Amino acid sequence: MARRLFQHTEWQRDSNWVREALAAGVSDTMAFRNCLQAESTTQKLKSDKTLANEMGVRGTPTFATPHKLIAGFLTQEQLREAITDSVMKAP
Repeated sequence: MARRLFQHTEWQRDSNWVREALAAGVSDTMAFRNCLQAESTTQKLKSDKTLANEMGVRGTPTFATPHKLIAGFLTQEQLREAITDSVMKAP
């Protein structure tokens, strides 16, 4: 589902999440609907949003290392460099 949302933008103009789930290969739409409506989902999203705000995340994708935030899409090489840099700075 995440891959679908990052590869396509139709969902930004259409609130039919079940259609997007089906396009992403989700077959159990009832379970998907239940998940969307569950209080635990609402609480998890709220918690994640609070953490992102505390960390200074302003959008997706954002990559977090122990030493910095990196906003935007990264190539595999850029991601590898960020990880290597983070490991080299580890105590």
